[in-house]
Amino acid sequence: MKKQNLILSTALAAVFSTSAAFAEVEITGEIVHESAKFTSSGTTIGATSAQDKDVFKTETLARIYVDGDVTEDATFHVELQGFVDGKGVDNYDGNESYTQHDFLREAYIDTEIADWSVRAD
Repeated sequence: MKKQNLILSTALAAVFSTSAAFAEVEITGEIVHESAKFTSSGTTIGATSAQDKDVFKTETLARIYVDGDVTEDATFHVELQGFVDGKGVDNYDGNESYTQHDFLREAYIDTEIADWSVRAD
Protein backbone atom coordinates (compact mmCIF):
# COMPACT_ATOMS: atom_id res chain seq x y z
CA MET A 1 0.00 0.00 0.00
CA LYS A 2 2.81 2.44 0.78
CA LYS A 3 4.46 1.81 -2.61
CA GLN A 4 1.20 2.61 -4.40
CA ASN A 5 0.70 5.81 -2.40
CA LEU A 6 4.27 6.93 -3.11
CA ILE A 7 3.89 6.27 -6.85
CA LEU A 8 0.52 8.04 -6.93
CA SER A 9 1.88 11.01 -4.97
CA THR A 10 4.86 11.29 -7.29
CA ALA A 11 2.70 11.04 -10.40
CA LEU A 12 0.23 13.63 -9.14
CA ALA A 13 3.05 15.96 -8.09
CA ALA A 14 4.52 15.69 -11.58
CA VAL A 15 1.14 16.38 -13.16
CA PHE A 16 0.33 19.40 -11.02
CA SER A 17 3.83 20.89 -11.19
CA THR A 18 3.86 20.66 -14.99
CA SER A 19 0.32 22.00 -15.30
CA ALA A 20 1.32 25.12 -13.41
CA ALA A 21 4.40 25.60 -15.59
CA PHE A 22 3.02 24.91 -19.07
CA ALA A 23 -0.81 24.90 -18.94
CA GLU A 24 -0.73 22.34 -21.79
CA VAL A 25 -2.40 19.62 -19.75
CA GLU A 26 -5.31 17.68 -21.20
CA ILE A 27 -7.62 15.74 -18.88
CA THR A 28 -10.07 13.31 -20.43
CA GLY A 29 -11.97 10.33 -19.14
CA GLU A 30 -14.71 7.81 -19.52
CA ILE A 31 -17.27 6.09 -17.33
CA VAL A 32 -18.46 2.62 -18.32
CA HIS A 33 -21.21 0.63 -16.60
CA GLU A 34 -21.85 -3.02 -17.44
CA SER A 35 -24.72 -5.09 -16.08
CA ALA A 36 -25.67 -8.65 -16.89
CA LYS A 37 -28.54 -10.88 -15.87
CA PHE A 38 -29.34 -14.53 -16.39
CA THR A 39 -32.12 -14.88 -18.97
CA SER A 40 -33.46 -18.17 -17.67
CA SER A 41 -33.51 -20.25 -14.50
CA GLY A 42 -31.01 -23.05 -13.98
CA THR A 43 -27.57 -23.84 -12.64
CA THR A 44 -24.17 -22.75 -13.84
CA ILE A 45 -21.05 -24.91 -14.03
CA GLY A 46 -19.84 -25.69 -10.52
CA ALA A 47 -22.84 -24.05 -8.81
CA THR A 48 -24.33 -25.70 -5.73
CA SER A 49 -27.71 -24.05 -6.13
CA ALA A 50 -29.91 -22.85 -8.97
CA GLN A 51 -30.34 -19.23 -9.96
CA ASP A 52 -33.56 -17.64 -11.15
CA LYS A 53 -32.86 -14.80 -13.61
CA ASP A 54 -30.45 -13.22 -11.08
CA VAL A 55 -28.16 -10.29 -11.81
CA PHE A 56 -24.60 -11.63 -11.91
CA LYS A 57 -22.64 -8.55 -12.92
CA THR A 58 -22.90 -4.86 -12.05
CA GLU A 59 -19.53 -3.30 -12.87
CA THR A 60 -18.79 0.42 -13.04
CA LEU A 61 -15.42 1.70 -14.24
CA ALA A 62 -14.20 5.31 -14.37
CA ARG A 63 -10.92 6.17 -16.09
CA ILE A 64 -9.16 9.52 -16.04
CA TYR A 65 -6.35 10.30 -18.49
CA VAL A 66 -3.96 13.18 -17.83
CA ASP A 67 -1.55 14.10 -20.64
CA GLY A 68 0.77 17.04 -21.07
CA ASP A 69 4.19 18.46 -21.80
CA VAL A 70 7.11 18.27 -19.41
CA THR A 71 9.51 20.11 -21.72
CA GLU A 72 9.53 20.86 -25.44
CA ASP A 73 10.88 17.36 -26.10
CA ALA A 74 9.11 15.36 -23.38
CA THR A 75 5.49 14.49 -22.62
CA PHE A 76 3.83 12.68 -19.74
CA HIS A 77 0.81 10.39 -19.43
CA VAL A 78 -1.05 9.30 -16.27
CA GLU A 79 -4.04 6.95 -16.22
CA LEU A 80 -6.13 6.65 -13.06
CA GLN A 81 -9.02 4.25 -12.61
CA GLY A 82 -11.86 3.68 -10.17
CA PHE A 83 -13.57 0.30 -10.27
CA VAL A 84 -16.58 -1.14 -8.44
CA ASP A 85 -18.29 -4.50 -9.02
CA GLY A 86 -21.29 -4.84 -6.71
CA LYS A 87 -21.55 -8.56 -7.46
CA GLY A 88 -17.80 -9.21 -7.20
CA VAL A 89 -16.65 -12.16 -5.11
CA ASP A 90 -14.40 -11.67 -2.06
CA ASN A 91 -11.74 -9.02 -2.76
CA TYR A 92 -12.57 -8.65 -6.45
CA ASP A 93 -15.29 -6.04 -5.92
CA GLY A 94 -13.10 -2.92 -6.23
CA ASN A 95 -9.63 -1.55 -6.90
CA GLU A 96 -6.81 -3.95 -6.09
CA SER A 97 -3.09 -3.19 -6.23
CA TYR A 98 -0.90 -4.91 -8.82
CA THR A 99 -3.88 -6.07 -10.96
CA GLN A 100 -5.77 -4.74 -13.98
CA HIS A 101 -7.97 -2.91 -11.45
CA ASP A 102 -5.14 -0.94 -9.82
CA PHE A 103 -6.02 2.71 -9.06
CA LEU A 104 -2.86 3.98 -10.79
CA ARG A 105 -2.85 2.14 -14.12
CA GLU A 106 -0.04 3.99 -15.91
CA ALA A 107 2.35 6.86 -15.32
CA TYR A 108 5.24 7.58 -17.66
CA ILE A 109 7.27 10.24 -19.44
CA ASP A 110 8.19 9.94 -23.14
CA THR A 111 11.19 11.75 -24.58
CA GLU A 112 13.85 11.43 -27.23
CA ILE A 113 17.59 11.41 -26.59
CA ALA A 114 19.71 11.57 -29.73
CA ASP A 115 18.04 9.00 -32.05
CA TRP A 116 16.52 7.01 -29.18
CA SER A 117 12.93 7.14 -27.97
CA VAL A 118 12.83 6.73 -24.18
CA ARG A 119 9.90 5.96 -21.89
CA ALA A 120 10.45 6.34 -18.13
CA ASP A 121 7.84 4.63 -15.98
